[in-house]
Amino acid sequence: MDQGQSETGQGDEDGGPKIVTVADQGFDATAASALPRMTETGVLSFSKPSGYAQVARVESRPVPNPTESSRARREESGRFLVQVGAFKRQSDAKSQLSKISRSFSSHFDDAQGVVGGKVDGFFRAQFKGFSEDAARNACSALKAKRLACMVIAP
Repeated sequence: MDQGQSETGQGDEDGGPKIVTVADQGFDATAASALPRMTETGVLSFSKPSGYAQVARVESRPVPNPTESSRARREESGRFLVQVGAFKRQSDAKSQLSKISRSFSSHFDDAQGVVGGKVDGFFRAQFKGFSEDAARNACSALKAKRLACMVIAP
């Protein structure tokens, strides 16, 4: 035993340091091997006990960006047009697109308003980027308010 230590692990009467060993506490020697040890350089060293379970390897995959995937779906299925009028003046066609966008934003927010080139003397006001179902729903909403509308397939 070290000087200043009794057999019970208590300090001596002079108030010396109290040193407790694993054996004094009744620990199993294999469990004690998992306790950290101080190296000669003063660094704590931890060892892995043999009783630890092996952990299965987990592989992860990148999660697709929902905005990008919805944009891709819209591009794939968004080939239908909704025509909301044909006008002699280009400015009237642009005005109609603006009015429809504001009044029916829930149906036309994701669509792009375009004025087609003059054909047979008329500028066509159209929204592009619809799936077939979305185009039909948008036209139904316009027709319910007695506004002109036509679904144009790709």
